[in-house]
Amino acid sequence: MKSLINILYTPLDCPPQPAVNLTEFKSWIAVYWEKIAERREHLKNIGKVGEDKVPNFPWKLTSAYTSKDGWAGDFDKQFPELSKYFFEAFDLVPSDVLSILLLPVKDDHQGQGFWHQDHDEYALRMYIDFGDPEGKLLVKKTKLPYDKQPAISPRYYPKGQAPNIEDYLEETVLDCKIVDPKQCFFLNNVRSAHATWTSKLGVSRIAVIVYHNGSEQVLSKIEKLVLQSAEKYKDSVLTWD
Repeated sequence: MKSLINILYTPLDCPPQPAVNLTEFKSWIAVYWEKIAERREHLKNIGKVGEDKVPNFPWKLTSAYTSKDGWAGDFDKQFPELSKYFFEAFDLVPSDVLSILLLPVKDDHQGQGFWHQDHDEYALRMYIDFGDPEGKLLVKKTKLPYDKQPAISPRYYPKGQAPNIEDYLEETVLDCKIVDPKQCFFLNNVRSAHATWTSKLGVSRIAVIVYHNGSEQVLSKIEKLVLQSAEKYKDSVLTWD
Protein backbone atom coordinates (compact mmCIF):
# COMPACT_ATOMS: atom_id res chain seq x y z
CA MET A 1 0.00 0.00 0.00
CA LYS A 2 2.41 2.67 -1.23
CA SER A 3 -0.29 5.33 -1.00
CA LEU A 4 -0.73 4.67 2.75
CA ILE A 5 2.82 3.95 3.87
CA ASN A 6 3.58 7.60 4.73
CA ILE A 7 0.28 8.40 6.44
CA LEU A 8 0.76 7.72 10.14
CA TYR A 9 -2.53 9.02 11.53
CA THR A 10 -5.71 10.61 10.31
CA PRO A 11 -9.27 10.91 11.61
CA LEU A 12 -11.61 8.99 9.30
CA ASP A 13 -14.65 10.34 7.51
CA CYS A 14 -17.10 7.69 8.72
CA PRO A 15 -20.85 7.80 9.33
CA PRO A 16 -21.93 9.07 12.77
CA GLN A 17 -21.72 6.52 15.55
CA PRO A 18 -25.08 5.25 16.85
CA ALA A 19 -26.13 6.31 20.32
CA VAL A 20 -24.64 4.09 23.01
CA ASN A 21 -25.71 3.83 26.63
CA LEU A 22 -22.26 4.08 28.21
CA THR A 23 -23.47 2.74 31.55
CA GLU A 24 -24.77 -0.44 29.90
CA PHE A 25 -21.69 -0.66 27.68
CA LYS A 26 -19.30 -0.44 30.63
CA SER A 27 -21.42 -2.93 32.55
CA TRP A 28 -21.13 -5.45 29.70
CA ILE A 29 -17.35 -5.09 29.75
CA ALA A 30 -17.20 -5.50 33.54
CA VAL A 31 -19.40 -8.62 33.53
CA TYR A 32 -17.71 -10.28 30.57
CA TRP A 33 -14.26 -9.41 31.95
CA GLU A 34 -15.05 -11.57 34.97
CA LYS A 35 -16.49 -14.38 32.84
CA ILE A 36 -13.25 -14.76 30.88
CA ALA A 37 -10.94 -14.59 33.93
CA GLU A 38 -9.87 -18.23 33.46
CA ARG A 39 -9.04 -17.62 29.81
CA ARG A 40 -6.94 -14.57 30.70
CA GLU A 41 -5.01 -16.57 33.27
CA HIS A 42 -4.25 -19.22 30.63
CA LEU A 43 -2.96 -16.53 28.25
CA LYS A 44 -0.73 -15.14 31.00
CA ASN A 45 0.75 -18.58 31.59
CA ILE A 46 1.72 -19.00 27.94
CA GLY A 47 3.08 -15.46 27.64
CA LYS A 48 0.36 -14.02 25.39
CA VAL A 49 -0.94 -11.17 27.55
CA GLY A 50 0.80 -7.85 27.05
CA GLU A 51 0.08 -6.42 30.48
CA ASP A 52 2.53 -8.90 32.02
CA LYS A 53 5.29 -7.86 29.63
CA VAL A 54 5.31 -4.07 29.80
CA PRO A 55 5.05 -1.41 32.51
CA ASN A 56 1.97 0.78 32.81
CA PHE A 57 -0.35 -1.27 30.59
CA PRO A 58 -3.32 1.09 30.12
CA TRP A 59 -6.31 -1.09 29.23
CA LYS A 60 -8.80 -3.58 30.57
CA LEU A 61 -8.76 -5.26 27.17
CA THR A 62 -11.81 -7.35 26.31
CA SER A 63 -12.69 -9.28 23.14
CA ALA A 64 -16.17 -8.63 21.75
CA TYR A 65 -15.97 -10.61 18.49
CA THR A 66 -13.84 -13.17 16.67
CA SER A 67 -14.37 -14.69 13.24
CA LYS A 68 -14.08 -18.14 14.84
CA ASP A 69 -16.55 -17.76 17.71
CA GLY A 70 -18.72 -14.81 16.68
CA TRP A 71 -20.01 -12.29 19.24
CA ALA A 72 -19.10 -12.78 22.87
CA GLY A 73 -21.61 -12.50 25.69
CA ASP A 74 -24.56 -11.69 23.39
CA PHE A 75 -22.92 -8.35 22.58
CA ASP A 76 -24.75 -8.12 19.25
CA LYS A 77 -28.10 -8.65 20.95
CA GLN A 78 -27.48 -6.03 23.63
CA PHE A 79 -25.93 -3.51 21.21
CA PRO A 80 -27.34 -4.40 17.76
CA GLU A 81 -26.72 -1.04 16.07
CA LEU A 82 -23.20 -0.69 17.44
CA SER A 83 -22.23 -4.25 16.49
CA LYS A 84 -23.21 -3.50 12.87
CA TYR A 85 -21.43 -0.14 12.99
CA PHE A 86 -18.11 -1.78 13.84
CA PHE A 87 -18.15 -3.23 10.31
CA GLU A 88 -20.19 -0.72 8.34
CA ALA A 89 -18.30 2.37 9.54
CA PHE A 90 -15.33 1.18 7.46
CA ASP A 91 -17.42 -0.30 4.61
CA LEU A 92 -16.51 -3.82 5.77
CA VAL A 93 -18.53 -7.01 6.14
CA PRO A 94 -18.05 -9.67 8.84
CA SER A 95 -15.94 -11.88 6.58
CA ASP A 96 -13.42 -9.00 6.32
CA VAL A 97 -12.84 -8.91 10.08
CA LEU A 98 -10.79 -11.25 12.27
CA SER A 99 -11.62 -9.79 15.67
CA ILE A 100 -12.96 -6.75 17.51
CA LEU A 101 -11.39 -5.68 20.80
CA LEU A 102 -12.68 -3.17 23.35
CA LEU A 103 -10.05 -1.14 25.18
CA PRO A 104 -11.37 0.78 28.19
CA VAL A 105 -8.60 2.53 30.13
CA LYS A 106 -8.22 0.97 33.58
CA ASP A 107 -9.45 3.01 36.55
CA ASP A 108 -6.04 2.82 38.21
CA HIS A 109 -4.07 3.92 35.15
CA GLN A 110 -2.52 7.37 34.79
CA GLY A 111 0.23 8.87 32.66
CA GLN A 112 1.86 7.43 29.56
CA GLY A 113 1.30 3.89 28.37
CA PHE A 114 3.94 1.86 26.54
CA TRP A 115 5.19 2.44 22.99
CA HIS A 116 4.06 -0.32 20.65
CA GLN A 117 2.80 -1.37 17.24
CA ASP A 118 -0.38 -3.44 16.92
CA HIS A 119 -0.74 -6.54 14.73
CA ASP A 120 -2.38 -4.77 11.78
CA GLU A 121 -0.08 -2.71 9.60
CA TYR A 122 -2.87 -0.41 8.37
CA ALA A 123 -5.14 -0.07 11.35
CA LEU A 124 -8.79 0.84 11.79
CA ARG A 125 -9.79 2.25 15.17
CA MET A 126 -12.55 4.21 16.86
CA TYR A 127 -13.43 5.73 20.21
CA ILE A 128 -16.70 4.90 21.93
CA ASP A 129 -15.84 7.58 24.46
CA PHE A 130 -12.92 9.96 24.86
CA GLY A 131 -13.89 11.46 28.20
CA ASP A 132 -10.40 12.71 29.03
CA PRO A 133 -10.06 16.19 27.46
CA GLU A 134 -6.44 16.40 28.62
CA GLY A 135 -5.66 12.88 27.42
CA LYS A 136 -3.63 12.20 24.31
CA LEU A 137 -2.87 9.66 21.62
CA LEU A 138 0.85 9.91 20.88
CA VAL A 139 2.86 8.79 17.85
CA LYS A 140 6.56 8.45 17.10
CA LYS A 141 8.00 7.91 13.63
CA THR A 142 10.32 4.98 12.99
CA LYS A 143 13.89 6.05 12.22
CA LEU A 144 13.91 3.92 9.05
CA PRO A 145 11.30 3.93 6.25
CA TYR A 146 10.08 0.35 6.68
CA ASP A 147 7.77 -1.16 4.07
CA LYS A 148 6.72 -4.03 6.36
CA GLN A 149 6.20 -4.03 10.09
CA PRO A 150 9.54 -4.57 11.86
CA ALA A 151 9.76 -7.02 14.78
CA ILE A 152 10.38 -4.34 17.41
CA SER A 153 7.19 -4.45 19.50
CA PRO A 154 7.03 -6.37 22.81
CA ARG A 155 4.36 -8.75 21.46
CA TYR A 156 6.96 -10.34 19.14
CA TYR A 157 8.76 -11.67 22.22
CA PRO A 158 6.08 -13.30 24.44
CA LYS A 159 8.57 -15.40 26.40
CA GLY A 160 11.80 -13.50 25.98
CA GLN A 161 13.45 -10.14 26.32
CA ALA A 162 12.16 -7.69 23.72
CA PRO A 163 14.40 -4.98 22.28
CA ASN A 164 13.82 -1.43 23.42
CA ILE A 165 11.35 -0.24 20.79
CA GLU A 166 12.33 3.38 21.36
CA ASP A 167 15.79 2.61 19.94
CA TYR A 168 14.02 2.29 16.58
CA LEU A 169 11.90 5.43 16.93
CA GLU A 170 12.56 9.12 16.50
CA GLU A 171 12.75 11.15 19.69
CA THR A 172 10.07 13.64 18.63
CA VAL A 173 6.63 12.85 20.05
CA LEU A 174 3.67 13.75 17.82
CA ASP A 175 0.23 14.49 19.23
CA CYS A 176 -2.72 13.03 17.32
CA LYS A 177 -5.51 15.58 17.08
CA ILE A 178 -8.78 14.10 18.33
CA VAL A 179 -11.46 15.86 16.28
CA ASP A 180 -14.42 14.12 17.94
CA PRO A 181 -14.68 12.06 21.16
CA LYS A 182 -16.41 9.32 19.14
CA GLN A 183 -14.23 9.48 16.07
CA CYS A 184 -12.99 6.70 13.82
CA PHE A 185 -9.32 6.93 12.91
CA PHE A 186 -6.44 5.29 11.07
CA LEU A 187 -3.05 4.32 12.51
CA ASN A 188 0.08 3.19 10.69
CA ASN A 189 1.79 0.24 12.39
CA VAL A 190 4.68 0.07 9.93
CA ARG A 191 6.42 3.45 10.07
CA SER A 192 5.20 4.56 13.48
CA ALA A 193 4.48 3.36 17.00
CA HIS A 194 1.93 4.81 19.38
CA ALA A 195 1.17 5.23 23.07
CA THR A 196 -1.62 6.69 25.16
CA TRP A 197 -1.46 9.50 27.68
CA THR A 198 -4.09 9.48 30.43
CA SER A 199 -4.33 12.72 32.40
CA LYS A 200 -5.79 11.38 35.65
CA LEU A 201 -7.23 8.33 37.37
CA GLY A 202 -10.76 7.15 36.69
CA VAL A 203 -11.38 8.78 33.30
CA SER A 204 -13.77 7.26 30.75
CA ARG A 205 -11.81 6.46 27.61
CA ILE A 206 -12.81 3.48 25.48
CA ALA A 207 -11.19 2.61 22.16
CA VAL A 208 -12.10 -0.15 19.71
CA ILE A 209 -9.73 -2.18 17.55
CA VAL A 210 -11.24 -3.66 14.39
CA TYR A 211 -8.70 -6.21 13.18
CA HIS A 212 -9.25 -6.83 9.46
CA ASN A 213 -7.93 -9.75 7.42
CA GLY A 214 -5.47 -7.70 5.34
CA SER A 215 -6.79 -8.95 2.00
CA GLU A 216 -6.28 -6.89 -1.14
CA GLN A 217 -10.01 -6.18 -1.26
CA VAL A 218 -10.02 -4.85 2.31
CA LEU A 219 -6.83 -2.84 1.83
CA SER A 220 -8.38 -1.26 -1.24
CA LYS A 221 -11.36 -0.13 0.88
CA ILE A 222 -9.03 1.22 3.56
CA GLU A 223 -6.96 3.06 0.98
CA LYS A 224 -10.01 4.80 -0.44
CA LEU A 225 -11.32 5.79 2.99
CA VAL A 226 -7.95 6.99 4.31
CA LEU A 227 -7.09 9.08 1.26
CA GLN A 228 -10.44 10.86 1.17
CA SER A 229 -10.32 11.37 4.94
CA ALA A 230 -6.78 12.75 4.81
CA GLU A 231 -8.00 15.37 2.37
CA LYS A 232 -10.94 16.34 4.59
CA TYR A 233 -8.86 16.38 7.80
CA LYS A 234 -5.61 17.63 6.26
CA ASP A 235 -4.87 19.84 9.27
CA SER A 236 -4.91 16.77 11.50
CA VAL A 237 -2.96 14.30 9.36
CA LEU A 238 0.46 13.06 10.53
CA THR A 239 2.92 11.75 7.93
CA TRP A 240 6.33 10.06 8.01
CA ASP A 241 8.00 12.42 5.53
